[in-house]
Amino acid sequence: MYVGTTSGDVLQVSLRNALFKAAGPKTLFPKGIECTMLAPTGDILVGTGDGTIALMSADTLRVKCQCRLSASDTRVTSLV
Repeated sequence: MYVGTTSGDVLQVSLRNALFKAAGPKTLFPKGIECTMLAPTGDILVGTGDGTIALMSADTLRVKCQCRLSASDTRVTSLV
């Protein structure tokens, strides 16, 4: 399972063993992570508090690509 934090990182945890597995990315997302979604490719889509939408590798928790919405004070609170 992948969860986003208010500090701006993504955590990978094992629910079966109740173990922390990994955290990323190295550069945290400003204003935290508002929502996450597993993409059909197996990657992780992340929506952040500063309006950034990022695609992260589920294996390495590194950002593959990202874009930021141009409107001021924009938060991404849902990905469908």
